[in-house]
Amino acid sequence: MKLSVAFLLCVLSFSSYAESENSIEKSLDECLAKRENQTTAGMNTCVGVATVAWDKELNVVYGNLMSALDAEGKNNLKKSQIAWLKHRDLEYKFISSVYATKVGTMYSNIRAMNVLTLTKNRALELKSYLSSSEL
Repeated sequence: MKLSVAFLLCVLSFSSYAESENSIEKSLDECLAKRENQTTAGMNTCVGVATVAWDKELNVVYGNLMSALDAEGKNNLKKSQIAWLKHRDLEYKFISSVYATKVGTMYSNIRAMNVLTLTKNRALELKSYLSSSEL
């Protein structure tokens, strides 16, 4: 139970510092704050929903960025995204292998947060490029 509370506090502070104004983060915070989600399975569900939301955000931002770029930029972004997707898939496998041998259900929460962080960071990275291209 102590680990679950520690994980919850870690996730809440992580999401607060990163983007407290972001609706995905707010939804994650609200989901994790619900009593019924203060279990390993509940936390994993909340983080899974947030990961899917970040993936959708990533795709929206990617599309907007593609629209803002010239032909060369589009070509480079497409190549970069293909490489990132390969990296992401390999990173997922690596993350799973790291936590596969760990004893304790809490490691599934940590694994889920690592997956979320990969997707979120890429979405924010592309969002920063989009902001730069609109200046």
